[in-house]
Amino acid sequence: IHAHDAAHLDMKLENILLDKNFVAKITDFDLSYMPEDKEINSKGTENYRAPEIISGTCKDGKAADIYSLAIILFLLKTRGRMPFIENALYNGVDMKSLLQNDTELFWKKHCEFMGKKDNFFSEDFKRLFESMTKQAPNKRVTMQEIKKSEWCNQEVYCQEKVFELMNTKFNLANSQ
Repeated sequence: IHAHDAAHLDMKLENILLDKNFVAKITDFDLSYMPEDKEINSKGTENYRAPEIISGTCKDGKAADIYSLAIILFLLKTRGRMPFIENALYNGVDMKSLLQNDTELFWKKHCEFMGKKDNFFSEDFKRLFESMTKQAPNKRVTMQEIKKSEWCNQEVYCQEKVFELMNTKFNLANSQ
């Protein structure tokens, strides 16, 4: 999408589907931005959207998508826990403010809330997430930088291994 200077602007788990080969497919382009559009009008989805989408000042749809992708990455890592809730406290803590102002406490609190050890989030994961959720869009990493990150360059499974893992995890072999 970004290679064509377009932006989705409503990235969320519900808009990512897996085909029969477990290849991700992005859906729901009704809020997307195309290069021929005069302005960005998306409102996004609460808890996934970048600050500039919330304020209606978005000038860089790609950067807004990167922010939303960070939220998805966090959800996948934590099996469904949001990193923060827009305009609300999480167990009495303003996690969104901590993310921007005290990342060390942000990660500590998440581990505490989930009952996980402090090393649940690797340093590579933290660095990547923080770089994707910078408040200023021009400070966020690009898709190319994400692909080069240490966290993204760990072990990659071949398609056969993905099938094996998914079949074991979800017993898909018996449901076909």
